[in-house]
Amino acid sequence: GEDYKPSFTTRSTYTQIVNWISFEKDTVPLKAGQTVQVNYTITAPKDVPSGGQYASIFAETGAEKIESSVGTLSSKKRAGLLLRATVAGETRQTGEVLGNSIPAWQTDSLRTTARIKNTGNVDAVAKVERTVESVVGGKKYNEETKEYIVYPATTRRVESVWNGPAEGGIYKVTQKVTFFGSTHVTTSTVVYSTPIGLAIVAGLSILIIVGIVYGLRRYASR
Repeated sequence: GEDYKPSFTTRSTYTQIVNWISFEKDTVPLKAGQTVQVNYTITAPKDVPSGGQYASIFAETGAEKIESSVGTLSSKKRAGLLLRATVAGETRQTGEVLGNSIPAWQTDSLRTTARIKNTGNVDAVAKVERTVESVVGGKKYNEETKEYIVYPATTRRVESVWNGPAEGGIYKVTQKVTFFGSTHVTTSTVVYSTPIGLAIVAGLSILIIVGIVYGLRRYASR
């Protein structure tokens, strides 16, 4: 998905590499504290499409049976290795920025979101930079440029979070996204409210109302 949470069961054009992997041994006896090397080979067919290929290799222990008062439980341990490969051939490097969002009203923390789509067939790097300035001048926060890998034929959602001053405020927020040499810049004025900020505004409002009422009563009593 766009949150880039790993999925070890989804199959696609870019996971064909799982069919090209062969192991020297499928089962290996392993004693406590012992290390064993297991060799594997990746053989790509001649007619494979060019682009990125992705897979994971898992090593798993045999089921350990544990007796308990409610019955027998089975326990397994597993370790994994992620594989990323690029197959030689025609390379297609295309993509686009689908969205660059900065909500105008935010609470608790200041968030910006970018959605980046890779329509090519190789990995691509998106660069995201964000700046927060006070509307009365002066930078409050300048995030260093961060790089995010976007895999082929996927859309990645990138969220940046800034926990600003406790009292909140009004800020000019700029987010710049660079992908395949194209830069997209979005600037928005954001009202950032926090519980403390709302309490301050409510207190000032009450003082103003009390002052107006007091002034009207004094004027009426003349």
